[in-house]
Amino acid sequence: MKPNAILRLVVACAAVLLASAQTARAQLDEGAGTRYAKDSYPTQELVRQPLTLSRGLIELGVPVRFEISKTNDGRVPDWSIPASLDFGVADDLQVGVVHSTGLCFGGNGSDCGKVYDDVGGRVRLGILRSGPAGQLALEARAHVFDFTDTVWTGAVGLLYKYTLGPNLAILADADWTTFLNKRSDVAFTDAIAGALGLQVQIFPGLAAFGNVGVDVPFNENAGFDRRVAGPVSAGVEVTPVHNVTLGADVKFSNLVGEDNGTSSGYLPLERFPRARDIVTDNRGRGDERFLSVYARLFL
Repeated sequence: MKPNAILRLVVACAAVLLASAQTARAQLDEGAGTRYAKDSYPTQELVRQPLTLSRGLIELGVPVRFEISKTNDGRVPDWSIPASLDFGVADDLQVGVVHSTGLCFGGNGSDCGKVYDDVGGRVRLGILRSGPAGQLALEARAHVFDFTDTVWTGAVGLLYKYTLGPNLAILADADWTTFLNKRSDVAFTDAIAGALGLQVQIFPGLAAFGNVGVDVPFNENAGFDRRVAGPVSAGVEVTPVHNVTLGADVKFSNLVGEDNGTSSGYLPLERFPRARDIVTDNRGRGDERFLSVYARLFL
């Protein structure tokens, strides 16, 4: 397809999306910009959920992540449980504990040196709400790997979500990660990542979502060949009862980027992202894949 034809197609799709948004906006009275009471948080409507939890609400995430890559990476667990726990301190402030690998019970036979060897914390602050539909939030994270010989990373990012109507929401994220110590021991010390996401509410209690991103390392050390990765993920969620959501997603660390792009394992907007602990190899497009099944419990 010629570049002019691609541009016309993009403009046409954008025009259709904007027209749909104008129609849906008139009908929208709740969405990502709405402040919900704890008991009325829209657990069964993904597109209406804000970026921050309601005051007093707890979200416990219990995923089981499986590596389904073409080649079995000895540094990536075959399966693990990177659980998370977030608490709504206020409607625009939540704090949480997260993991990159989390619990790994397979031992060395499952590419796990220890049962538990990483933990992180995050703070998410809502800084702007645009009516009932949109919210802008700032997130800061810190993560520690290898409790014996600790490696620390820090990150900061901006997230935006806009609910276009009762069945559609768009998301965007830009994120910067840096190594806080042992900077001479890693392939690169800093990376920026961005992502666009879409959420579709099929009907109350059932939603689908997808994210596509770009992942760019910089400040690389000698001998590292920098390539840009294009991570992609997609999944579904079902909420059979008000406070329990079940989901599954598949993630490719580099599906649409440069061949042999850097596989960092991180994708902004992903429900349970891995932190940047695996950064030393360039890989073929689509090599690194993960399947996650999870539960989100609202308490």
